[in-house]
Amino acid sequence: MNKKVLTILLVAVLIGLLSVGGVYAGNLIKNFGSDRDGNLLFIFKKLNLTDEQKTKIEEILKDLKAKSGPIFEDIKKKNSEEKEILSKEVLDEDSLNLLVESQIKNIVNLSYLKKDAYLKIVDILDNEQRKIFPTFTLFLKSKPFILNNEKVEEFISRSNDKIKDLLVIGKRLNLTDEQKEILKDMIKEENSRKVKFLNQFEFRFLVKKLDLTEEETSKLKDLFINEKQKEKEIHEKIKDNNSKQREILKSDNYNRETLSSYIDEYITLESEILNLRKNLYFDYLKILTFEQREKSPTSLFFFKII
Repeated sequence: MNKKVLTILLVAVLIGLLSVGGVYAGNLIKNFGSDRDGNLLFIFKKLNLTDEQKTKIEEILKDLKAKSGPIFEDIKKKNSEEKEILSKEVLDEDSLNLLVESQIKNIVNLSYLKKDAYLKIVDILDNEQRKIFPTFTLFLKSKPFILNNEKVEEFISRSNDKIKDLLVIGKRLNLTDEQKEILKDMIKEENSRKVKFLNQFEFRFLVKKLDLTEEETSKLKDLFINEKQKEKEIHEKIKDNNSKQREILKSDNYNRETLSSYIDEYITLESEILNLRKNLYFDYLKILTFEQREKSPTSLFFFKII
């Protein structure tokens, strides 16, 4: 069965799913898929947790929220200070650099707090629950920077619904190995389309917000392309690291120390990306005029933390 025929079959099955629960599944993604806390609730629901497990996990997440609070407050404070520096005609690069470095430390510290909470949650799970629990990389994954734009939110929601339905189809149909590979490619293609859309949207957002000239736009585009190339190898390492985390979680001989070491490795890789994006941010600022810099997003835009 070729890709075109399988696609027709999938669409036909989708119509059936929508009448017997597909809409409900889509609403779950819409309500929870783009929200970190909601997404966790969706995951925990799949685990069939006992009341005791629920109570323990709730306490862990409350503790995480309490410990994270001061860091988020400091991130907001430093973000305001960064805006003040950007609004001055003479850019104080030394002070700006200190602020951005401090924001990177805040983000990394949040990762370590989440690591501690994550491992405590994994300790509570039984073998079967642990095998379907997300890796730390996915547990940590932040909401994409979508600028509170309704069109983007609708696009993300539709894309998530489509991926969710494709996954449901894969489980309900007795697909051949070849068909499974085609289905996997379709999901991968949809994910790539979503990432590409977000990247293009962020780029267009900067061009429009700052009213960049053609020359400035060209320079900015080159910066983004070069950044993507610089990060390529690190993202490959993250992908490999995530696979190793998954192997440990799925193993009958779960080793907490090994998982912890892989999480540390992931946070180190995350730090490398943040530092690369700090350099991207300063190169980007050099393109701008003072008037454009006044309207510019802060470094958090480039870190995608909000």
